[in-house]
Amino acid sequence: MTQIMVDPTLERTVIDGFAFPLGTYPVEACSPKEGYTIVFEPADSAGDDDSSWDEWPDRYVFDIVISATRIEALCRGLFALLPGRVYPILDVLGYDAYREVDPYVAFELAGQERFLNGVRRYRPFFYEDGLVGFGAMSEEPFLYVFLDEHKIVTVRTEVALRERVERLLAAFDLEPTEQVAGADSAAHEHRGVLVIAPDQPDLLSNDEILEELVEEWGLVLNIDPESNLDENAEDLGVCGW
Repeated sequence: MTQIMVDPTLERTVIDGFAFPLGTYPVEACSPKEGYTIVFEPADSAGDDDSSWDEWPDRYVFDIVISATRIEALCRGLFALLPGRVYPILDVLGYDAYREVDPYVAFELAGQERFLNGVRRYRPFFYEDGLVGFGAMSEEPFLYVFLDEHKIVTVRTEVALRERVERLLAAFDLEPTEQVAGADSAAHEHRGVLVIAPDQPDLLSNDEILEELVEEWGLVLNIDPESNLDENAEDLGVCGW
């Protein structure tokens, strides 16, 4: 039976009572600050292809910083606001020298239980590993919940759900603030947290977990197959890979 194991030699960084994820931690002095910011974003118009993926409604955007020991509980509460069928999302820090993150998304709805089963199965990978971010979104109602590789939570929600999100955050004693401070507020490093042992083939690597999730969640790599652009939208031309 395959399984995953967190490297027991890794030590968690804790500053002023704030616990950082095992896989994302500061390497210089910093002052972490829990809480959340909130901004309003107006509705987007459809692109040239008239795709509904480009038509996000008026929404509030929450950026939430919370100690690593409480991240999972907060995410469970936020995922509970999603409807029964969702679009899973997965970001993986890739190996491409010109693209830092490989973004995967499902363009077909998946049952929320299928999404949550994957989250439970690979729990420490999602909540501790500094090389992955994950989440899910729905269109009716519009709600986007994503935990990035710094383990900072971003929520985009239609106007009608704002109060429910704020009540949930209040239950975690999180308050609105002008600025939050997590791992990305200072010089920091990312690392994988799983044990990879050649003599223990039942232990899954990050790549093997990715393969399973792509199949289970119906994910596809969300990049344009007709072009090859870097993060600054500069054309790289034809590459060997």
